[in-house]
Amino acid sequence: MKKNLFIFIKIAFSVIIILFLIRQIDYKLLFENVITADLQLFIISLLFWLFNLYFSYLRWRILSQRTLEITSKSLILKSFFVGISSGLVTPLRSGEYLGRALPYGKEKLVTSIAVTFFDKFLTLFLTTIFGGIVALFVYKNKLGISVQTINMIILLSIFFIILVGIFLFSSKINRKSLIKRMISTKIFDKINSKIGMIRVISNTTKLQILLLAILNKILVLLQFSVLIYAFGGSGNIFNLLMAGLLVFFAKTYFPPITIADLGVRESASIYFFGMFEISSQIAFNASISLFFFNLLLPSFIGVYFMFKKVKDA
Repeated sequence: MKKNLFIFIKIAFSVIIILFLIRQIDYKLLFENVITADLQLFIISLLFWLFNLYFSYLRWRILSQRTLEITSKSLILKSFFVGISSGLVTPLRSGEYLGRALPYGKEKLVTSIAVTFFDKFLTLFLTTIFGGIVALFVYKNKLGISVQTINMIILLSIFFIILVGIFLFSSKINRKSLIKRMISTKIFDKINSKIGMIRVISNTTKLQILLLAILNKILVLLQFSVLIYAFGGSGNIFNLLMAGLLVFFAKTYFPPITIADLGVRESASIYFFGMFEISSQIAFNASISLFFFNLLLPSFIGVYFMFKKVKDA
């Protein structure tokens, strides 16, 4: 009952925010913008989406085969799409962890969740580091931050990335001893059990997943930028990539009050792309299109797999 009420509240918030934005922009302008969209550029954005979806699936396939010893590609595909569907209505897409794990059975439940955590952590890590750096550059004048300070923060970020890399990849570091010194024993026991599961991932696999995560981030930013162009936007591609990264950075740390950040992402898009003279209707339509193709459409596939399982049962 509480779960259904929570989902209803999130849907209500999503609808309210979207309707508010449509009213502020004028639905006629939104519709005209869709009608006049560049079809060729729209198709190019769809190609970016397909590549992004494939490489996201490839990350999960590599982890499933090498770490969880799942050999069936059809089962991996099912796990991947069910995860997307499960994460759509849960805070911070937390349902994706369980959604990916369930098709693999109870015996692999905990390890599947831990491996999913590693996969999702890399995306969050990349968004945080690079989104934060871009935010500093964009807001340096408003915040009164000097170039020297920004350079120092970038150097510290690079140092932090190197430390995380050493922690994840080096076999010489006693992670158990290091973490135990940093936190209490009670919390340590819980965290160490999770990290112990991630340790079974080889360094070669970790590097592959990291490179694929970077590729995924680049592809979705390019897709976002091409959608801006498709709906009539103009400007430097570098500025659009920065705006897109700021949108993902902002929505990542905004309270999860809507379904799949619907409305939050559109509001952030209007604000950040507006900084680079992109109109509200263009930013809104590009953001909604991104939501439809990257989240909603794959979720339908996941729902199909879930209903198929119930029907077969």
